[in-house]
Amino acid sequence: SRERAGARRTLPVVAGVALLAVTVLVALLLLTGGDDDASEPAAQEPGAARSSQSPSAGSASPSPSAAPTAADLETYVSDYLATASSDPSAGFDQLTPAYQRQSNGFGGYEGFWGRVTDVDLLSATADPDTLTITYEYRYRYEGRPRRDTVRMTLEEAGGALLIADAVTL
Repeated sequence: SRERAGARRTLPVVAGVALLAVTVLVALLLLTGGDDDASEPAAQEPGAARSSQSPSAGSASPSPSAAPTAADLETYVSDYLATASSDPSAGFDQLTPAYQRQSNGFGGYEGFWGRVTDVDLLSATADPDTLTITYEYRYRYEGRPRRDTVRMTLEEAGGALLIADAVTL
């Protein structure tokens, strides 16, 4: 019926808005340290392990006053993989403008991530000094199992981490 078709078209929009709201909320909490008392430094809580099957606030990053730790970078890549595979538009927003162009714009980016499912981060090694992380992940591409190792370079921009480059090794 028309009502069901309308509901099916509305659901992705509602899910996208909800993901954006969660991303903004997490970013604000991280930027303010989640604490109104500015006299004490904000305690940095390590990221909780998340299932790579659910959308998450992958664009959140540590506050600009606190240098990201290896754990922060590992959480970032885990969140990014979940976001890119479940919502390519939100994943694309996590790239620097230069890397968006290098990825052949949103069409090129979605051409890959729009066909990826069942992402599982297997291992990650981060270097906070250079904002690089090398990770191995398993996923399905058009239903076929794949496994890749990637070296990702991040850069800080406006208090958030963005992906400046990613190379499959």
